[in-house]
Parts: sequence; structure tokens; C-alpha cells
Amino acid sequence: MQAGCNAFLPKPIEEQKLFNVLVEYLNLDWVYEEEQVIESEDETLIPPSAEELEKLYELAMMGDMRFFLVS
Repeated sequence: MQAGCNAFLPKPIEEQKLFNVLVEYLNLDWVYEEEQVIESEDETLIPPSAEELEKLYELAMMGDMRFFLVS
């Protein structure tokens, strides 16, 4: 406080305490985005083909994912 600060938060920083300090000293009003629910009639997941899965597995075992192309 002698160095000119208004507040101190020890580590590990607790998210809610940080937000409260920001509101207090910066006069903030938090605006929350409304959660959008996307409704779909067809929620069936279509898995990749066996060939695509095999190629993905091989690349994953090599550690090189940049060559995997989705057809």
C-alpha cells in the first residue's frame, strides 16, 4: 500500500476476488452474454470411416497431425 497500490491479491489469484477488485476500482459493470441453445432435429453423429480413423491413428502414433485431411 505504501508503494501506491489500492489492493493486493496473493497468489494463487482467486477469480471472484479479482473480479470484485476490478469492479471496485474500475467502476465496471459485467455484461454476460445470454447462452444460446441450438436445437437440432437430427442430433445423430456420423463417425469418420474406418480408413480415416486408421490414418488418423497412424498419424497420431507418429506425432504428426498436419497431414490428416478430411475428405
